[in-house]
Amino acid sequence: MPDSVCILQILLQKNILITKDIYDKYMKILLIFGENLYHYQKQVLIELLELKNLEVYLLSCSYRMKIPTDSHFIRVINQKFPVHKTNPYSFERAGDFINEAIGTELFHPHIHYDYVINFCDETAITDFEIQFGFILKPSIDAKNWYGASIKQNTDTIINLLFSRDNKDFIPFKSMSFSTELGTYNNRNKALYYFSYLIKSVFNANDYAVTKSDKNDYYFLKYWLYYFKLLKIIFLRKFSKVQFNWKIAVLENNVPRIITQEAGDFEADPFIIKEFNNNWIFFEDFDRKTNLGKISVINLQENKTIKKETVLEKPYHLSFPNVFKLDNHYFMMPEESESEEQNIYKATQFPYRWEKHKTIFKNIKIVDPVFIFSEGRYWLFFNKIENFEYENNERLYLYSSTDLFSDEWKSHPQNPVVIDKTRARNAGKIRKEDQHFIRISQNCKITYGKNICKNKITYLSRDRYTEENLSYAPNFNSYYGFHTLNVEDDLAVIDLLIKETAIT
Repeated sequence: MPDSVCILQILLQKNILITKDIYDKYMKILLIFGENLYHYQKQVLIELLELKNLEVYLLSCSYRMKIPTDSHFIRVINQKFPVHKTNPYSFERAGDFINEAIGTELFHPHIHYDYVINFCDETAITDFEIQFGFILKPSIDAKNWYGASIKQNTDTIINLLFSRDNKDFIPFKSMSFSTELGTYNNRNKALYYFSYLIKSVFNANDYAVTKSDKNDYYFLKYWLYYFKLLKIIFLRKFSKVQFNWKIAVLENNVPRIITQEAGDFEADPFIIKEFNNNWIFFEDFDRKTNLGKISVINLQENKTIKKETVLEKPYHLSFPNVFKLDNHYFMMPEESESEEQNIYKATQFPYRWEKHKTIFKNIKIVDPVFIFSEGRYWLFFNKIENFEYENNERLYLYSSTDLFSDEWKSHPQNPVVIDKTRARNAGKIRKEDQHFIRISQNCKITYGKNICKNKITYLSRDRYTEENLSYAPNFNSYYGFHTLNVEDDLAVIDLLIKETAIT
């Protein structure tokens, strides 16, 4: 349910006088589209329909929205090397979609709408004689988003405008996200992220805003930028250098690598202590098949014993979150390529596992971890959306009273975190001084560069907050560090090293 008091406070901070009783009922939201329903606009609707306490109405009209024209050459480059799979300007006929949309109502001229989200010209409001309280309008500045990528700014900002009279629009809400390589990739990301910014108006969530200069650029800079990208692609293609993850243990905060075999790629270590055994489960990546499987080693007297594969599929597996519950061992690995999330049960620990329960279907979940608190299980993960290939900066939260349920409730503030420095999980959540500490990756510079700690400060079915804690391990002689798990006095991590490629 939206936090109406929080929304009221935001509006009052903007010196907008409103009455509180408008929020004491279901809010009526009207979305206005042109004849074409663009994919990024449809994503806004998808996010809003996840929220309770909203009545969503739709209107398709003959007004058109101008969109930037992509050059043929740059369009070809972006099709060959895309970050985003779906063009935000791909569209379907809005009228056909609206007539069949589930969970929405058609526009009615005699209804007073608390909010109108207008993707068309302002005259659509007056021509249809729409009664409204407030109007929200995305501020689209594609050239500025291109410039952020060309100038290699760390962050790109998108803005939502606000009006009470459909004439004077003022900045209302903003958010930042990590700038993508590729001008069109960054523009596409900006358009899709409006869905999260608009949703945050109604779910009492706020995302960080990192101020930056206006991103003007010149024609020469534009082409030099793409020349540099082509150079990076060329060097990667013919490089003889290979980067591999290795498992290490921490001894007085000093890492000692325990998997030394050249060319091996072993990452995401999770540890289970059982009697006198230290079982370390990890992703065992095969470069020939480009697939990961789950393997295990036993650490005894500072030596590893008998690596053995325990779970292998025709798709990629990683992040083997192994845990004990009711005297049984279970594993919740990452298997996003299957578009399912399964929990596996050990039939003969630690070597034999079988599928126990499918808890999610038709969703690409990345690096899931959970806690039990206030009578509920809380599942934290990243996920790959249909419009992109990967995600390191959005954290999602779902909850259920039963870990093995296939009916999990999405948190209304999803994604609860949008921040590449701390969104992606890096190990189990554990307690320190009676607080839950979520270990996460810092992917701002590159994927898996380092990790950080986040204290969960508030957790309920309607609200989630966390505080980033100061944590800066000094492993500068390595190229990455992206997993930390601790069991009693044993801490296991993974470190990225550079090796000569083995052919």
